[in-house]
Amino acid sequence: MTSTRIRGRTGAWFLRAALVACAACAATGRAADAAPEASANDAPVLRDPWVPPSARKSAATAAPSPAGAALKGRAIDKLRASFMRADVDRVGTITREQARAAGLGLVAARFDAIDTAGRGRVAFDDFLRYLRAQGADL
Repeated sequence: MTSTRIRGRTGAWFLRAALVACAACAATGRAADAAPEASANDAPVLRDPWVPPSARKSAATAAPSPAGAALKGRAIDKLRASFMRADVDRVGTITREQARAAGLGLVAARFDAIDTAGRGRVAFDDFLRYLRAQGADL
């Protein structure tokens, strides 16, 4: 009499694969032997079984990624927002200590190079000027 039991790592691997396949079938609401859903070009639609359908985004509703000038604009906006959060006095400039406290390590570490006027405070435009001088394409 032979045993059909699979032991060790191989058995655990097969069990995990079977569970994932069952979960995928349950999540899509179709049987394991049913034909996969097809898109416009007959490619199967692959879905993560752990993401609930209400949280999924379709390709039609997904916003396109920014590129070129739009991407640069977003980067500058994020930098400006971080810089303005550091400006607790709301005067448009920050000190080295404010930069350090806000987590702007680059500004704090390169403060003297950014503050070319030697005022002890830097504006966002000074920071952008420094980044562009260092080769940033902003």
